[in-house]
Amino acid sequence: MFVRHRQMDKFIEHNERIGGRCDVMTNDDRVHKFINLERTIQQHWLYKEKRKFSKYEAWIDLIFLMNWSDGVAPVGNQLIPTKRGQKVTSVMKLADHWGWSRDKTKTFLNRLEAEGMLHIKTTTKYTLLTVVNYDFYQGKTRFNRQQNDINPTSSRHQSDTNNKEVNKELNKEVKDTSDSKSNNSHIETEFNDWWNLYNKKVGKKKSETKFKSLRKTYELDVIVNGTKDYLKTITDKQYQKHPYTFLNGEHFNDEYSPNQYSNYPNGDSTDDVDIDDMLNKLYEGDSDEQE
Repeated sequence: MFVRHRQMDKFIEHNERIGGRCDVMTNDDRVHKFINLERTIQQHWLYKEKRKFSKYEAWIDLIFLMNWSDGVAPVGNQLIPTKRGQKVTSVMKLADHWGWSRDKTKTFLNRLEAEGMLHIKTTTKYTLLTVVNYDFYQGKTRFNRQQNDINPTSSRHQSDTNNKEVNKELNKEVKDTSDSKSNNSHIETEFNDWWNLYNKKVGKKKSETKFKSLRKTYELDVIVNGTKDYLKTITDKQYQKHPYTFLNGEHFNDEYSPNQYSNYPNGDSTDDVDIDDMLNKLYEGDSDEQE
């Protein structure tokens, strides 16, 4: 990994004193200094010391964690395709590794994304992180000064090509994520409208999850019109089904006639009534009359 920074002279001088390797590359009259850090440094006892990471250490650690090449990551029974410079992980794992709280870890990752250093794609099962311009920090091969001196134009062209491919992939992911967020926002608006229509404010979170799932199968008009037909049958609100019960049973697909459920407890049909319970109550009533 190439750690590059204009203010790292003192660190480089110290590294040279203790026997480390430091190279200097001149390009377009600018001098960039970098250090070759092998990934095996993560196994060194100094690196493995139990501690709370600084933000700088966490950023360097993220670069270390990224995939060197394209591959797949197992998540449960799934294999998630990953690109070079990406990592499938979770906020919990990173927080534990860095010695941070989950909130601090989330805030840090969001800050990196806001700074254009990291791209985050979150699902219910995993978090996919992508280091922006990964090749800037870590090339596929070690730096060869002689090759660059011989053909600097070709090397620069290859680097530009690699960066364009990475940026192209990132732009596609950003667009997909943006489209997904826009669709989720639209579905949330639909649910809120339906929630106000149904007007029995119980179990909202569970109902919203079910509503979103149903929208993958049913058009909004089917759910809304079926709901309106059901509500016309309700003469006593205490017998109206709970929102989640209504959605989970897909009762918007049922056929309704006005007041068809008004004589049944809980607003349900006889199919949902506990017959044994009804008979027991009847028998109890008969016994009282005979006494």
